Amino acid sequence: MKGFVLTHNRLFRRVILKLLAGNPGMAGMVRTTLAPTVIHGGERDNVLPETAEAFVNMRILHGDSSASIIARIERIISRLVPGKVTVETVEGSAFEPVQTSPISGVFWNLLKKQAEETWGDVIVAPYLMTALTDSRWYAPLSRRIYRFIPMEVSRSEMECVHAPNESVSLAAWGKAVDFLEGIIKNLPDGDSE
Repeated sequence: MKGFVLTHNRLFRRVILKLLAGNPGMAGMVRTTLAPTVIHGGERDNVLPETAEAFVNMRILHGDSSASIIARIERIISRLVPGKVTVETVEGSAFEPVQTSPISGVFWNLLKKQAEETWGDVIVAPYLMTALTDSRWYAPLSRRIYRFIPMEVSRSEMECVHAPNESVSLAAWGKAVDFLEGIIKNLPDGDSE
């Protein structure tokens, strides 16, 4: 049944988007996600706090912007708690979605070839990376920035991302090193693109 739905994705677009949005691992690929990560409030269990604050991590989907998401949050909060809440951006912490990199040319082909050499019979296809990477600092330097984590990780390893016991297997680490070594050794000379 899943195969039929996915092969007829135009017909089942709404159903597919709803299923993806409801899955914590996939939601960031179809909508902007918000996660309250730090919350401060009262000091005692029997006294209402005079003030409270929350820091919210936003993963912004292409097509949205930090300004549009903050405006939406302000509208929602003002309907629920009129005049009592302010929304601010922590300076230096708002990052707009990065541009999409081309899936053709020398560097894409190098990435594809090295993935196939490292992992064997794999399908190399573009996807939306929902993690915040250091690539945002390189965006002014190149159109060809591929946000890619060269590791095969298990479901249990994925569930530990940013947790106190975050880890990957030595085998996955070794393959990542092989992949990156192959990329570095095969980089074209000069400014080919």
